[in-house]
Amino acid sequence: MEFIGNRGPCLAFRRAASVLKSLCAPLQHLEETHRLPCLGEHSKDILEEIFECGSSSRAEDILNDERYRTMKLFSSVFGVGPKTAESWYHRGLRTFEQVLSEPSIRLNRMQTAGFLFYEDISKPVSRTEASALKIIVEEAVFCVNPHATVHITGGFRR
Repeated sequence: MEFIGNRGPCLAFRRAASVLKSLCAPLQHLEETHRLPCLGEHSKDILEEIFECGSSSRAEDILNDERYRTMKLFSSVFGVGPKTAESWYHRGLRTFEQVLSEPSIRLNRMQTAGFLFYEDISKPVSRTEASALKIIVEEAVFCVNPHATVHITGGFRR
């Protein structure tokens, strides 16, 4: 929904997802959704289909849609948001190779770095690597401000 600029349903699904993620335990029965806030009829319909069939045909259709897959691919690059991804999609571009070989596309600094370091940025960092990097960052930060604190966040990425 976000990729097609449909903000209302996008916000509704985000709220519903947040509510479901915050539950202490997975839902066991569809009736449990009746007591939950922020679950609209559309979200409940999708949950009902998941309970009955094990998956949602609407979600599968979106995941298999060429536009969705292309927008998700393009927006996975650091510095590329939905509007840029949309622009590239409407130009008929579908792959990184097509974007990078298109002479009319001028990448900004962040996008250039995003493509250059795509593999590195996309790969999760282990807890051990993150802890080692934290020590290096702490040393640099403490040189500037000895009272500062450093915390690792974001699933050990970037």
